[in-house]
Parts: sequence; C-alpha cells; structure tokens
Amino acid sequence: MTFTYVINYIMTHPRFVPRSALILHWTAGISGGLLGILLMLYAVQINDTMIIDLRTVPLELIALFFGPMPALISGVLIGLGRVLLYDLNLASIAGGINAVLVALVCGWISTTGLKPYTKLIWMTLYTQVQTSAVIYWVMGGAHRYFWLELMPTLTIASCFGVFVFYHFYYHLRSSNEALRGLRSIVSRDFLTGTGNARHFDTQINAMHQRAREEEQSLSLLSVDIDYFKRVNDTYGHAAGDAVLKQLVTLLESHARPGDTVSRNGGEEFSLLLANLDAAAATDVAQRIRVDVAGHEFLIPDASPITLTVSIGVASYPEHAQGLDDLIKYADLALYRAKQQGRNRVCH
Repeated sequence: MTFTYVINYIMTHPRFVPRSALILHWTAGISGGLLGILLMLYAVQINDTMIIDLRTVPLELIALFFGPMPALISGVLIGLGRVLLYDLNLASIAGGINAVLVALVCGWISTTGLKPYTKLIWMTLYTQVQTSAVIYWVMGGAHRYFWLELMPTLTIASCFGVFVFYHFYYHLRSSNEALRGLRSIVSRDFLTGTGNARHFDTQINAMHQRAREEEQSLSLLSVDIDYFKRVNDTYGHAAGDAVLKQLVTLLESHARPGDTVSRNGGEEFSLLLANLDAAAATDVAQRIRVDVAGHEFLIPDASPITLTVSIGVASYPEHAQGLDDLIKYADLALYRAKQQGRNRVCH
C-alpha cells in the first residue's frame, strides 16, 4: 500500500506527471513490476513448507487501470525477477512464464467492454485457475496437500489481496481527482475559466516575492469594462456573460508565460506582468485598450457590439514597495482613468 501510494503520488504530481501515453505506460509497467518483485521478497510464511506472495495482484491492477502494454511490461519484469531472485529451476521458470501469461490474458480482459469490477472478477478467476494449473504441474500431480492446504490458502490470500488493493487504489485515484477538481473550483472563475480573486491573491504574493528576491519589476494592470451595466440592461445577462468570456480571451492573448490574468469580480479584471516596468506595462495596457475598442463582441440574438475599457497601471518598485500599495495605486489609477472620460490608460 505504501508503494502504491508513493507511485500514485509521483504519477499525479504536477512536477513528475508523465507527459505522454508512452511514458505513462512504461512508468506504470515498471512500477507494477517492481511492486511484484517486492512482494516476492516479502513473501508470507504460512507454515514449514508453504510461503504465499501476491505477485499477481499488481499484474491484475496494472492491466485494469492502465491497459495491456503496462501489464505486459510488469509481467516480464516479475517473470525475470522470479528467475533471477531464485535458483534457475523448473519452479522459477514456470513462475516466470506464469507471470507473463497472466499479464497477457489480464491485459486482453482489460480491453473488453465489461464494467471494471466485472473485469477484475474475470482476471482473478483466470489468474487463480492458471496459477493452480502451473503449481499442479510443477508438483508433479495432485495430492492431499495440494487440494486441502496449498490451493485454498493461495486462493483466499490472492483474492483478498487483489480486492483490497483494488478498493485502496480506486479510492486513492478518486480522492486525487476530487482534490484536483476542488483546487480548480476554488482558484478558477466559474464563468470565464480564468483565475478568480483567490487565485489573484495567491499569484500576486508569489510573484511579488520572486520580484523582490531577483530584483525584478512587477506590474499590475487593473482593467474595468466601461458602462458594462448597459450591456446587461439592454441585451440581458447572457449577453454580459458572453462579453466577459470574450474579454478574457483578449486579455490572455496579451499575457506571456508567467503572467497571470484574473477576474477579480463583476466586470473587473487584472493582469500581473512579471519582470515588466511601468513604461512597458503601460504599452501593454494601451495595446489591450486599442484591441478591445476595435473588437466586435458577439452576443446572443443581436448584432455585434463594441465596448471600451479603462486601465490603471502600477509597478513595483517604481510606484510601490509593498503589495498593498501596488494594489492601491493600480486601483487609484483606474479610478482616475474613469474620471477622465474612460477608454484610457492611467498610471
């Protein structure tokens, strides 16, 4: 369970998440193979003559969650591990072949249209039948010990292991997906998909800290749509929503990698421009103002409309030393742009 948790963390963490399906398959396959080898090393001693390990459990789960190719990779690694870790004899060779065959068949079952739990049941049934047949053959025939002790113990342990691990990993994946969704909800504006006020607060703190440490500039653009209330009053809120979404697209087209666009509320937006001084930030603001004024905003059931924006600019360290002053001065500049007739940039 610890190994599964660590591998899941690595495969889902933004810094380590595989960038392609091929890398994901190899990562999952190698992980399953290593886990199978570990399970062989930590086999459970049942009595003087019997040890039980759960090496087939990773094969079934890798096949179920990741598909045939990762399962085959895991099977080959477990098979090689069985041969290399123990003496080269009939039992180790048979165990290695058994791992590869289990991986192949479970991989095929994973491609069927069955429900996941049904797939797991069929995988478990097949694995137990095949493993029993291999052990029967290696032992040279059936006898009382095989039927009354070995197979019941192996079957119970393997079935218990695979279903416990299935629910553990399924819960782990579901929790991670829910957490990612929650993070997106709390940091993204529900309408436009851009950052919200919480996201803005997080980003401006981080970017200001970085600017201080690296002795760089940081500029803040406060953007407000002029007479936005008229859009909602004249065309309805659906038209207003359409305008906000299109404006975000325009703003993001002027943002570079490392910059941040946020909707701070209503028709108010902000741009955080990393390593850009006041003069350069004012140029960006002017380009945004011109692009917005020349853009035809498409709205439902009506002709396109045109709008303008007012923008306030403030920069660290030229205008403000602290975060509070940076936000305050950008807001004051925006207010001055409004007072001076709108459709203008002030800093």
